[in-house]
Amino acid sequence: MSGDNEGKSTQVRPEPNGRLVLHKLLDNQFMEMGRLPLPENWILNNGKAAMSGPGNVNVFMLPLKTFTFSNDPMMREVYRQSGAPMRPFYSMDQVVQEDLMPTARQEGSQLVRQYDAPEDRYEESKGVVLNALANVQYNPEYVRAYNQGEMAREQSSWAGHQQRMQANKAAFEAQQRTFHEKNDAINASIAATYAQNSATSDRIHHRSMNAIKEEETVRNTADGQRYQVQAGATRYWMNDSGQYVPSNDPNYDPNRDPRFNHQQWKKADIENP
Repeated sequence: MSGDNEGKSTQVRPEPNGRLVLHKLLDNQFMEMGRLPLPENWILNNGKAAMSGPGNVNVFMLPLKTFTFSNDPMMREVYRQSGAPMRPFYSMDQVVQEDLMPTARQEGSQLVRQYDAPEDRYEESKGVVLNALANVQYNPEYVRAYNQGEMAREQSSWAGHQQRMQANKAAFEAQQRTFHEKNDAINASIAATYAQNSATSDRIHHRSMNAIKEEETVRNTADGQRYQVQAGATRYWMNDSGQYVPSNDPNYDPNRDPRFNHQQWKKADIENP
């Protein structure tokens, strides 16, 4: 979104938003696909802008792009080894130049100037857009008319017609979900990034605590339970009571050791979280 703010000594309040009305969503053939609840003085498909409002407010639909950064050297190393991008946030100027302008240039646009939108105008317009996307109304007649046209053109091949109808139905349903999925994708991306960072942090913390306490985490192959054991061995064997026998000998088996052969010992695998 962009707003008009020339830094004049006397600010002229932008034209207020009008009453909410339903704006028609038209396809390339000017058929009504649905309707968006927007103020009456807003415009849909205003050039390259998806929608525009008073006060030079323009809304563009851009591809989703996110990045993350951590001051923790271990976290940065984990991301580097996994090939995941990590980049610190420096300024909005950097975001504009590195993330927004490449997309704009692909569409034949160029940056003329950059300025801050009035905070009250931005928040008000954001509320208008979110309300419109959350309450879009799709036209069921559009679906029926589209399907009827396809049936008329494909009467000579019923099998081929059926396949195309399924593809067209799926495509139209995907189109109906587009507005909602863009918002859902943003929330899902944030949640996934948080979960990934949290899981990575937990693994790093677990490894650090094991190093401090000179322990290893092993999993009993018999019951799948995890246990903490003293570090230093390459192999561990456990009994049903949770007792363990460490060993560095690849051929050693406590089940054949006369000192322990009155019990049953199962191999415990070392975990490296």
